[in-house]
Amino acid sequence: MANELPDAEAALLAATVEAPNTDVPKANQTEFCLSCGAATPQAYCGECGLKNDDLRRSLFRLIAETLGGIFSFEGRMWRTWAALIFKPGKVAREYADGRRTTYSAPIRVYLVVTFLLLFYMGVTQTNLFAIVVSPKTPEQIAAQELAQEKSGTISVQTPFGQSIKDFSKDIVDATNSDDPEALDKAFEELETTELKFDPNNYNFEFLFFQPQSKFDALTDKATAEGFVNELNENEDVIADGSVGDSLDLQKAIRVFLTNPIQFNQQFNIWLPRAMFFMVPMVMFFGVIYIRGPNALLYDHLIHAIYIHSVFFMSLLLAILLSKVLNGQTVAKALFVGLLIYLPISLKRMFGRGWIKTIWTTINIGFIYQVMLIVALVWISVYSLTQIAA
Repeated sequence: MANELPDAEAALLAATVEAPNTDVPKANQTEFCLSCGAATPQAYCGECGLKNDDLRRSLFRLIAETLGGIFSFEGRMWRTWAALIFKPGKVAREYADGRRTTYSAPIRVYLVVTFLLLFYMGVTQTNLFAIVVSPKTPEQIAAQELAQEKSGTISVQTPFGQSIKDFSKDIVDATNSDDPEALDKAFEELETTELKFDPNNYNFEFLFFQPQSKFDALTDKATAEGFVNELNENEDVIADGSVGDSLDLQKAIRVFLTNPIQFNQQFNIWLPRAMFFMVPMVMFFGVIYIRGPNALLYDHLIHAIYIHSVFFMSLLLAILLSKVLNGQTVAKALFVGLLIYLPISLKRMFGRGWIKTIWTTINIGFIYQVMLIVALVWISVYSLTQIAA
């Protein structure tokens, strides 16, 4: 029994070395190994293992052979993605169970889809999201004021969101009365509201998965520049140190509006990095809720990598769909699709009951969402800081 394994290995090595070298042109094969000089009549050198190929042929043929090798990874990549999309959890389960020649390795799938996503976004200058600023029409402002009047409140806005106060109808009436005390009280409430600018008079539209060209086409340049100028003017007139948060927010918005391309470039660089470091976090949180012989850290890691690969592929598909559909609609569909995909994948991967699976999905999903929000906020702050510097 002890000699069976070496014999088997020897037979396998002999079969490999003696296999016909059909994928290399005869003119590129040599009688002796180019590395160690040993006789090499077949595909590989029996001494050092070097392939019998001097690679001296046209560049186009080498490229074709390389691409053939990549995509021949052998239909495995296509087979892997078909199963990932239509049978959530199947690839991760079977790969973890040993079927590693049937599907592409999880890290390879992850790297390929990440490269495709970032390459496409870079070439097309696609923004994951952007903000379009436009002034409200007089009709919209009138309707807004009417709604406030009906509710018995008036919204008084200090510089960009600082110390927003809703004044009751009684205080509004006091400003129209002859009572000195009531007037004094009203003026005390209103003393921080001498504004050059009210953001309630602007519409803010979020664009998802749109190219920079569309953002430029929809953005009213004069409005955006006026918006930024008003932010600058507000910053100049603020002397009270208590509004530091307001100033920081104004600066952040000014930087974003004036440098959307740079902001998204920074965002696109750091988001994949943050997602990569979230993979092991998902693995650790997963093993807390689902444990067992088929749910070790290794199993959770494989599943987490494939899930993140699906997420990046979904982002790429969402960007493509946004060419013909509304970006916000696509973003909502992406969110709902992932909510459906995750429990199905967990169910097939770990074979637990639906109650256990849904409970795990909710808990891990909540933790992941919190982590993702923290990561997005950090990336946004870091990007704005880098641009401002």
